[in-house]
Amino acid sequence: MGVFSLPGMINPANAGGSLIMGALYLLASTVAGFVGAFLTFKDEDGTVKESARKESVSELKVKKEELASPLTGKLLPLSEVKDEAFSGELLGKGFAVDPTDGNVYAPCDGTVMTLFPTLHAVGIVSNNGAEVLVHIGLDTVQLNGEHFKAHVAQGDKVTKGQLLITVDIDAVKAAGFSVVTPVIITNTADYLDVVTTKEGNVNSKEDVLTVII
Repeated sequence: MGVFSLPGMINPANAGGSLIMGALYLLASTVAGFVGAFLTFKDEDGTVKESARKESVSELKVKKEELASPLTGKLLPLSEVKDEAFSGELLGKGFAVDPTDGNVYAPCDGTVMTLFPTLHAVGIVSNNGAEVLVHIGLDTVQLNGEHFKAHVAQGDKVTKGQLLITVDIDAVKAAGFSVVTPVIITNTADYLDVVTTKEGNVNSKEDVLTVII
């Protein structure tokens, strides 16, 4: 009965003494049982199953996805992007790049699900399910595709590091537009977290973002 047997041990002639002794007996039996189990227990084969541990670690490894920067340039947090939809993470978490050249590469293996007619943005769904939006510049939809050239089509399968779009960033700047490029995981809510893993200057095709599944 455990602790529920203690009231039954109360002796009207010596209530304090009998109750204390009962509690001591209960404590002694608990400690003895614990020590006995600790000294005699072992796994079925007497060893820790190393294969099971490795399998568990391996499972953890596949529960994240690394995404690369689509551009070479300076990595920026979204909070520094001068567009509230991106800086407020209304479209999802991610990062931005202030590019030094106009070659835009695939950040992951996947499928081109959306290629805007103006070519200012491309959406890719990775093979692991991450929905990645690469938005080249801010308000650049107004250029109607001028200074942009596509190297893929909507529906194409792409590999990480494959050239998607080229843009004349000098011409875009001369037209009065920012070339800062947000890279957003639009289905951020489907993941435990989305974490930027680098700061400062970054090369295209270099891993900079971890999506934790």
